[in-house]
Amino acid sequence: FLFTHKVWIARGGSRSVVHRDDAENINCLFAGKKRFALVHPRWRKEMEAHPNQEGPPDRFGFVDARLDPSMPGYGAYFGRLDVDAVDLLRFPGWSE
Repeated sequence: FLFTHKVWIARGGSRSVVHRDDAENINCLFAGKKRFALVHPRWRKEMEAHPNQEGPPDRFGFVDARLDPSMPGYGAYFGRLDVDAVDLLRFPGWSE
């Protein structure tokens, strides 16, 4: 049963940063295609362990804008990661 509703609407060609949603989601796609990558919850602690750190020890590109107001965006997400070309040398955690 849904108590709160959020609707995200985007036009073709859009993309988002890698992030984790706390709420359950339903994806409705009217045309085209969308690619999802799901990560098991057991990785959460390791992936979010070193926010806002350039390079090691952050192996995933995790950003928490709540800890540093100079960071772009809001909330916590993998903001240094280019979703179209993941740099596995810079963020080796994604190769596991």
